[in-house]
This record gives sequence, structure tokens and C-alpha cells, in this order.
Amino acid sequence: MRLTRRGYGVAAVAATLLVVGAAAERPLALVGAGTVCAWLLVALFRAGRRFAATDDSLALAITADRRRIQPNRETEFRLSVDSADANHPITLRVGWPVGVDGDARTVSVDPRRSVTEETVTCSIPVAGTYDLPRLSCTYRSADGLFAQDVSREESLELDVTAPSPDDIHVGAGGDPFVGTYGEHTSGQSGTGTNFIDIRRYVPGDSVSRIDWNATARFREPYVREFENETIQRTRLFVDNRACMWEGPQGRTKADYLREVLLGVLTQIEEANDPVGLTVVDDDGLRTDLDFGDSAFQYRDCRRTLTRLSKPTGGVASESRTTVGPETAQRAAGLLAPRDDAFARTLMPYFQAPESYVLRLDSEPLFETVRRKAVVEKLRGWSVLCTDDTHPQETREAVKQLVENGGRVTVFLAPSALFESESADDALRAYDRLVDFESFRKSIDVIPNVRAYEVAPSTQLQSVLDAGQRRR
Repeated sequence: MRLTRRGYGVAAVAATLLVVGAAAERPLALVGAGTVCAWLLVALFRAGRRFAATDDSLALAITADRRRIQPNRETEFRLSVDSADANHPITLRVGWPVGVDGDARTVSVDPRRSVTEETVTCSIPVAGTYDLPRLSCTYRSADGLFAQDVSREESLELDVTAPSPDDIHVGAGGDPFVGTYGEHTSGQSGTGTNFIDIRRYVPGDSVSRIDWNATARFREPYVREFENETIQRTRLFVDNRACMWEGPQGRTKADYLREVLLGVLTQIEEANDPVGLTVVDDDGLRTDLDFGDSAFQYRDCRRTLTRLSKPTGGVASESRTTVGPETAQRAAGLLAPRDDAFARTLMPYFQAPESYVLRLDSEPLFETVRRKAVVEKLRGWSVLCTDDTHPQETREAVKQLVENGGRVTVFLAPSALFESESADDALRAYDRLVDFESFRKSIDVIPNVRAYEVAPSTQLQSVLDAGQRRR
């Protein structure tokens, strides 16, 4: 609490009386100084009580026309102040953090009016999550002697994200997919599938549930106790390497895949299932959120996805030739009919393709998935988002995820649909799209795996039409 200008004036009068009374030995002046100081202290005590009561009863409400906006787009906030219990002047100050361009306004709240409303606007050039606006109140006593500045905690969370695409195609072989991407367990009662513990046999237990080893060990019947599988743990894997940011601004592979993942996350949140998030960039593991099913967990996952950006200093990876046992077998078949120095030199490297060991330990996506699969024993639902730049690495990563009996959904962005859109390029893109479809099918045929393409629907249709006309 602080003195106002009027309060300083009263304090100056008290100080003057005190000095005059002491210097001139005027008892009446000393009495006057003491009276003024006592009155000032009483006023201070009353003002403190009134300010505390006002701060407790003051209601501030903030609403916005939208909670998710694009950079540099103006957003309007509506402030509502309910000061019905106040009997002294109140001033509301509206502030903004550094980097936010907004109306820095001071609003005088009339205590004679129950509700005071005000509208302010702001724009934010940088993507991120912001708590806006920053509010503070100044309370002034009715006698005008004291004032107190109080910071208020009321604010509204605002997500600033890059423009999201609105022509998202999710499907297989050019056909759109309708439905949900992962089946959830039924949650019906029964014996269940997850083993918990053993317990003594009681009349009515099924004989098929008797644990004969435990029965022999304890010399009395024991049965196995199971738990119904009603909760599905889901791990989201996001490839955020430089190659994922190919395409026009706001319409890159990462933008399309992010929108699909946000939809998957909403589905998981509605089922109240535990979810974890792993983000991989060119240097390896970037973000790793452990499993959780709280509102904060879903919020953190959503924030992480909306804040994804192109890795700084990363160089877009070039498409690599698929390397593996199948490639070795094909090379051996081509070299076998030849009888020259070239074939004799290379043939020993391909004569035993079955002993070929694929080494992908240096590949960030494969290595991260392998480590997570080993540590967490992923048996639930795994969702992988990537493109077709590293086909063999993607295949091997998916195989790692299904080794423990888990189910995998793979969302793939075809690189051919995120490049030039001219007519000549459409024909070349169609040929590459055919190769992509072969790659997608090679993943989709893996047991417990479903693979979908994610692409701009307009560009996909244009490329398909070009291929149809050529045929």
C-alpha cells in the first residue's frame, strides 16, 4: 500500500506541526500532529481492510473470439469487471508481454455500476502459447489518501500456430478413409487377458484357471487372477527431421501430419487413455513425454505438436536407395549371368544374402523406436508419422514396434505431392506416387499394421487425373 498525493499532503501537515511544536515549544501543535497521525493510521487500517475485501470479491471475466489464431492476426478480448461490493474507485490496467502488440489500456471501474465491460485487441507475430492479457488493479480509498496495486491472475490461454491445411486426405491407394484409426478395447467384463497374480481357489472358479504349478507348490488349489484390458496405452512417434518440412509454408508434410495427429490425440483424450509422445529430429531424440492420462498430459502433447518447427541448421535428407536382403538377392541375380572381372569382384559380397545384417543404429528414427520398444515393451497402440524419404528405416522401425504384439498405425506423407504443381511435374509425380504406393503396401502387409497416406486432397486428385489421362 502506498500514499497518494493527497496522503503525502496530510503527512506533510503532520510533519510540519510536529517540527513547529518541537522547535517553538508549542504543545498545541504537538497535539495536532499526534491527532493527524492517529487519524492517518486509522484511515490506513480501514483502507487495508476494504482493499482486501474488494480484491476477494472482485470478479474479472475474460473471453476471446477464438483461442487458436494465426501469427499477426488480430484477436479481440472482452473484459468484464463485476465490482458490486466495492465502495471506492478502482482502475484496471491491461498489459501485454514482450513480443505482443496490443492495446495498453487503463480502464476506470465505476463502483456505482455493478458490471464494467471493455474490449481490447492484440496481435502476436511469433507462434507459441500465451497467457493473455496481463491485468493489474489499482484500488484507491474513498478518502483519497491511500492506493494499492494488485496483480490479477486472470488470463486466457491463446495458441498461436501456423496456418493449418484444410484439404487433408487420409486414405489408402488414393481412396479416402472414413472412420477411426485405432480400435479400442471393449471394456466388457470377463476373465481378461492380462495376468495379475494368483489366489486361493474358491467354489465357483473355473477349473481352467487353476495354476497347477502353484497348486503343487502350496499343496492347495490356486487360480490365476486376470485383469480386463480396458485401457489402451498409445505412444505417438513423430518424425520431425528437415525432410518433413518440404512444401509451401503452412502446407508442408509436417503441417498435414500434425493435423492428423491432433485428431488422433482428441480421440485418445475422449477415451481417457494414457498417451506418450516421442519426437525425433536429425540429431536424434528431441522430445519424450512419458505415458499419462491427465488433462495436463493431453495439453502438453497438444502444445508440443502445435509448436513443432523446422530443425535449425538441419539439411533436408535425400531419398535413399532401399538396402536390405532383398536388394542383395536382386543384385546377385543380375551378376550371376555375367563372367567378367566386374562380376567376379562383386559376386562374393552377394553370394550369401541371407547373412546380410541391416545396420540402422545410426538412423535417428529407427534407433529411437528400437530403444522405446525395448524399454517400454510397447504392447498397446503405436502411431508413427513420417514420409517416404527413408523407406527401409521406416519398415524396420515398424517391425520393432510389432515385435511385442502391439498394433501400429503409420501415417505416411508422399514426397511427390509436396513439390511443384505444374502439368509436367504431375506426370512425374504420378510415377513417384506409384512407387510410394508400393512402399505403403509393403508396410501395410506387416501383421498388426495399418498404413495410410496423408496428403493434400487437391494435389492428390490432380496427380491421379494426370496419370489416368496418360493411360
